[in-house]
Amino acid sequence: VLGDVEAPLAVKRALEIESVRPHALRLAYEVASPSLAEALVKLMPALEPVDGVRAVMALGRAGAAKELAERVLDPALGPAAISALGSALGADATALIEAGLRGKDAAKRRAFARAGIIRGVVTRSPPPGLPGALEALAASKDPSDVEIAALGQVALGLRPAKDVLATAKGRDDASSLAIVAGAARGALARGEDDKAAFSELCAAIDPEKPARVHIAAGVALLSDKGAREMPFKVLFRL
Repeated sequence: VLGDVEAPLAVKRALEIESVRPHALRLAYEVASPSLAEALVKLMPALEPVDGVRAVMALGRAGAAKELAERVLDPALGPAAISALGSALGADATALIEAGLRGKDAAKRRAFARAGIIRGVVTRSPPPGLPGALEALAASKDPSDVEIAALGQVALGLRPAKDVLATAKGRDDASSLAIVAGAARGALARGEDDKAAFSELCAAIDPEKPARVHIAAGVALLSDKGAREMPFKVLFRL
């Protein structure tokens, strides 16, 4: 039914009916038609937060990259917009991410870097300018920048987790924690070699009083296989 040529028109009509709108938004995501983008954008200001997120994700499926790029810093919808842009259909999404990586606003650069990382993980084809952008973020003194850099470099396999963790040494406490936290989340998208690097980091952990970096590293060990690398008592205390 959703593949029928009349499906987008039917969903568009359903979006106009408030009583069935939540269901229509789910259908809009499944139909993934560019013809729904305008109707979704028009509706968004009147939507409740949950439905707003559904609309944003449907925009991604509709290939409405421009509309998503405009919302990456939205307080309520920004995370959804970043995710949807990262997985949006069409080459224009990649082009907009590339442009965002070159922007002057630091928060926007981080947002577009996140979108680029998602795109790289989902499509196995990250934006061409992303590796260089991540290197620049890694050289920053802002913990928010280095966290994104660590996340992306590990998640995309640009650098082994062990090497990224080594860059935390000698940094201030906030930056060290950010690097470990970012690399830990990135390792969740990788294999066991990257997860093992966090086991080494936590080898001398005091389960009674774990340091913040050890707690951050524990994120990488939450998978079933990763958990086998550390004693259950240590994981339980984390």
